[in-house]
Amino acid sequence: GELFNVLDSNHAEDALKLDPKQFMAHLVLAEIHQEDKVLTKAVQHAEKAVKASDSQSAEALLVRARIRVRDGDMSAATDDLKRILQLEEKHARAKTLLARLLIEANDMEQARFHLDGALEADRSLAPAWFNRGLVNLRQEPHPQLGKAIEDFSQAIGLQPDLAMAYFFRGTAYYESHRFEDALKDMERAIELQEKYASKNVRVDIASVLYIRGLCYFYLEEWESSV
Repeated sequence: GELFNVLDSNHAEDALKLDPKQFMAHLVLAEIHQEDKVLTKAVQHAEKAVKASDSQSAEALLVRARIRVRDGDMSAATDDLKRILQLEEKHARAKTLLARLLIEANDMEQARFHLDGALEADRSLAPAWFNRGLVNLRQEPHPQLGKAIEDFSQAIGLQPDLAMAYFFRGTAYYESHRFEDALKDMERAIELQEKYASKNVRVDIASVLYIRGLCYFYLEEWESSV
């Protein structure tokens, strides 16, 4: 919470007064500023953390990569993630974030490769299951709907408030003609969007309502579909 952020921030600032090159202090401040969306300060501390570790810290590089993604610098973020994987070949979180960037670049083959590796290293990562679900859902020319549903279900089991997982699992259910299941997931996505609106839950409500309407139509619930 905010109180812990203030305490952590104060401790980190005190540490830097004693040692301006204190690696962990810069890392803590980079994380805090990233959460507070103060990206300029977040980048500054992330840069100092990476420099203090002589680019040998996977954690510092990962924090900087995340900040760069939020700042829209995908190329630099990709470089950081590749550097992490040179240091730690099986770094699950780095593989997961790199896969996300590859999905956005529509390189599903490489995304799947990294996600399979991430899940082999750590099966408790909800984002890895979620992203692999996206790969299966968007597989061309034939989406792997059953596998997508399984992956999104794993993500939901690990992170029950992941609204986007309900939306995309609902989409996979809809495309599988499982309209009742799709409807339940769309309803849940809307509930979570409303509950966590202040936390920037990124569900496209227009898309949710569109698919929900189609489900009502195919279930012949005419009044609800209008």
